[in-house]
Amino acid sequence: MTDEIAKKEINQLADKAFDFLGKVVNPPLEELGGLLADKIKFWRFKNQVNIVLQAKRFFEQKGVQPRKIPLKTLAPLLEHSSWEEDPDMQSKWASLLANAANPSYSYDIHLAYVEILNQLSPLEAKLLDLLFNEYEKTPSDKKQALSFSKEKICQVMNIPSEKFNVLVDNLLRLNLLQPPASHGGVSIGKYPIVLRTYEVIQLTPLGCDFVRHCRFQ
Repeated sequence: MTDEIAKKEINQLADKAFDFLGKVVNPPLEELGGLLADKIKFWRFKNQVNIVLQAKRFFEQKGVQPRKIPLKTLAPLLEHSSWEEDPDMQSKWASLLANAANPSYSYDIHLAYVEILNQLSPLEAKLLDLLFNEYEKTPSDKKQALSFSKEKICQVMNIPSEKFNVLVDNLLRLNLLQPPASHGGVSIGKYPIVLRTYEVIQLTPLGCDFVRHCRFQ
């Protein structure tokens, strides 16, 4: 396929993307076009279009009309997602966009989630998905105490211990994971002090909410 043909095809897809974005943003599309195409390399533009069209298909399948998204949220979402080439991560960006524009979605989309997703690797996202799947299957009265062992996760994901530590370090930094308060901690009076550990981890409330936002609802 020549570059000319490829550009023609992506322009056709872009028209559909612009039509969808016109429903979720207030500024004129001539201004919005600068976010997608002006001074952006062709491959970044293509990534953005793919993500927007995934979100568009979600609304078509649900048969609902999208609501407006604040430009403060939409602009960084489009900018950061344009760098993403991993299909699974693109789906997460599309989910974040779709949930932000979904009028029936009961959760608020925090601008911080755009920044958090931008700082995750595909493997870190896979780890979060693994933990959240187990969290969702756990009875409500046991969710808060649910924790995961390093050994089991390494086996399931087929990663070495050292790699696991690096993944967890970043997820701890982003406050998506935490060590259980009952593991490796000491207390001063009635206040527990949690020491950093890699042996047992659990999702934070922020971590659960973030993963939920990055899935089509």
